[in-house]
Parts: sequence; structure tokens; C-alpha cells
Amino acid sequence: MMNRLSRRGFHALAIPSIVRAAPGREPTLVPVPLLHDDEFADVFDAEVQEQIRAKCSSHARKEANGFVAYTFTEIPPWNRSWANWIRAQHGDSAGKQQYVQFLKETYNYSIGDVNRAYGIDSTSFTDLGQFNWNGAVLDAPKPREDDEEFLGWIAQALYSTAAAAIRKADPSHRILGQQLGADTPKAVLRAASEVLANFNTR
Repeated sequence: MMNRLSRRGFHALAIPSIVRAAPGREPTLVPVPLLHDDEFADVFDAEVQEQIRAKCSSHARKEANGFVAYTFTEIPPWNRSWANWIRAQHGDSAGKQQYVQFLKETYNYSIGDVNRAYGIDSTSFTDLGQFNWNGAVLDAPKPREDDEEFLGWIAQALYSTAAAAIRKADPSHRILGQQLGADTPKAVLRAASEVLANFNTR
């Protein structure tokens, strides 16, 4: 069963807990649609998070007989387009504020270091909230690397919101998470590891 689940793209950290819970048995996979395949969302926003919790609660099978494992579905591709979408939001949006916070932490609160890495001339991190980013700036190696890391922040917010809601509605069954391909950014894989390790060992 472990090899079959691994080939299907589920994270390795979740699979041993599945195997221990029901050796030799295939779980009944319960897909939980979190967002939409072709539509990005601000997963840092409280209203969006509440919508995700509602979807998770409605798909929970607390009273189900047999062996159940939850999977996350209907999630946009893990690529820079999601980071670009967040970056284009209004400065007051939750996602844009988290992006600026990401830059603060990545560059040790030095706006000068951000300016040098991105080839811009911003006077403060507050200004970055309203900054109009252009493609030429963002195609440099460091911005591309940063976007890959910021995807981990997005994944952490999405996965942890969903996993907490499922665990609240169903304390017993396992969470497999999302099927992830070989080209998934490392930061997203790390986020999946952290969330699954946390919620499958409770």
C-alpha cells in the first residue's frame, strides 16, 4: 500500500501513519475540494479561510465505518503565477500584507537589501504594499527564488487551515493531503510535511 500511495503523489510523511493504522488495507479516499483548479485565492484572508473550513466540515465523515483518509483537491498549480496574483492585490489585502512580511523576514527588515535584490528604489516596506511590480524586475534569479519560497507560505496557510478544520470535525481518520508532482516547489513540500506531521500525530 505504501508504494501505491507514493506513486499516486501523496506525501511520504502521511503514508506510514496510514499503513500503521490499517496494515494491508487500502483506505477509502475522501476528496475535499478546497478552492478551484483554475482560480487563485487569498488563503491568508479570514473570509476565504472560513469558506475552506466550511468545505472541510461538510466533507467530514466522522461516523464513517471502515478506514478513511482525506485528500485535498481543486488547488491551483504550485507555480509563480500564484505569487504574482498575490503581489498584484491591493496593499490592504491579507495576502499582500503577508507577502510584504515575507520580504521583511527574508531580508532581515532591510529595505535596502530588497531594493538591491529586485533592482527597485522603494523607501520603506509600507511603500511595497502599493508598489507596481514589473515583469523585468521579477525575472531576475533572486525574485524567482523568493517566489518559490513564498509559495511555501501560501501552502502552509492553505494546508493548515484545511487540516485543522478536518481534524476538528473528525478527530479519528487520517489526512493524506494533496497529491503533489515531482515538479512541486521544495517550499510547498516542506509545508505539506509540517502540516501532515502535526495533524496526523495528534
